Amino acid sequence: MPYQKSQKYYTRFIQTLIPFVGLMVFLVVACPYSIKAHANPVLGQAFTLTCKNHNKTCGISVVDGDSFVIDGVHYRMIGIDTPEISKARCGKEEQMGRRAKKAVYQRLNQAKYVTIHPLDYDKYNRILANFDLDNAPLGAWLIENKLALIWQPGYHAWQKRKAHWCAGKS
Repeated sequence: MPYQKSQKYYTRFIQTLIPFVGLMVFLVVACPYSIKAHANPVLGQAFTLTCKNHNKTCGISVVDGDSFVIDGVHYRMIGIDTPEISKARCGKEEQMGRRAKKAVYQRLNQAKYVTIHPLDYDKYNRILANFDLDNAPLGAWLIENKLALIWQPGYHAWQKRKAHWCAGKS
């Protein structure tokens, strides 16, 4: 009799556990994008996106050369400044901004993986981060290819960057 009672509880436990295990398997296997580290990034904790078959920039939306959106979270590359597109001060700046955006998009399409190092927030509540494509810093590549300048704080530095983009006539 005691054996039958323990067998009954064991059977009930297994019957209760099976749907729970099934749900967990479904969430992990069938919905891999429902659990993402980058949907709720932790400052100081890097995460890597694997770009299988060059899947359209690893799911990263390129806003401009130094701004991105990943699963609704806005990121700003730290340490660099690319020309503006939507708020350009001259035609040349907008043209250069589009060139920088296109170059970043192409680099993301070629990457096998992207590692993002979230560090802080800016005044617009974007996450300030470093981006590495296949272990190469994207910001350094943009500067080397004259698509970005080193970002420095302050109004005078901002004026200097803007004057650089709009040097000459638009």
